[in-house]
Amino acid sequence: MNIKAIEAKKHLGQNFLTDRNIAAKIIDLLEIESGSTVLEIGPGTGALTSLMLERGYIVHAIEIDERAVGHLKKTYPTDKLIIHHTSIERFDIREFAQTSGQKLNIIGNIPYNITSEILFMIFDNADIFRRAIIMMQREVAMRLNALPRSKDYGILTLACNYSSKAKRCFDVSPHSFSPQPKVTSSVVRFDCSEIPEKISRELFKKTMVYVRAGFNQRRKKLSNSLKSTDVFTVAGENEWIKEISEKRAEELTTHDFIKIVEIVQLHKENN
Repeated sequence: MNIKAIEAKKHLGQNFLTDRNIAAKIIDLLEIESGSTVLEIGPGTGALTSLMLERGYIVHAIEIDERAVGHLKKTYPTDKLIIHHTSIERFDIREFAQTSGQKLNIIGNIPYNITSEILFMIFDNADIFRRAIIMMQREVAMRLNALPRSKDYGILTLACNYSSKAKRCFDVSPHSFSPQPKVTSSVVRFDCSEIPEKISRELFKKTMVYVRAGFNQRRKKLSNSLKSTDVFTVAGENEWIKEISEKRAEELTTHDFIKIVEIVQLHKENN
């Protein structure tokens, strides 16, 4: 893999993977056969791309950097590599899934500065994904499986729990990149067909309204942090809502937030 073909740009958050063994371990996590389609976020110099092509995968690469696009086209002249010269934010993932006609596999060594945006894109569209393999900062990965009442437990934890089963598979040293980042990375596997709190996409969106409101003021009781929502329209007639209003968001489980939505919805239907 020729990492010197492109000089990393800081504003694009580029840290190119240079360790072929690590690249192979990441790709192994997909657990797919030759001929399978993979969507890759930010291929850069092609560390993951090259190995996936060697394994016979059809790779749809989303790349915003024009230099990387040129490098990939020149280095891997094959019809099994389809490059989408755009950003992941502008890429219509649902249209792509519809055209593909199957659950998507997605992989990426993603820029740290847009990690949250990419993760929430996956969570918001979990119904169209089979599996996602994402490399990110270790401190972000730690938040995905955090427990209630811990400092890492928050919006990202809940969104992940509602959308996928996440596993932090292994860490990657800064020495495996060029330039070397100042932090350790983690590779996380998201299985979107194995969801602990499996809910519909509609219920996910409704539930996240309360999750975000609660954790935006995580040190306050829900009676204050959820004031802007419609939760307490039912407080006068629901003992459970009264009880949790004295708690903080970090004390609630994934199921608790779903229960809030269901109680409010039932109240609206009966009034």
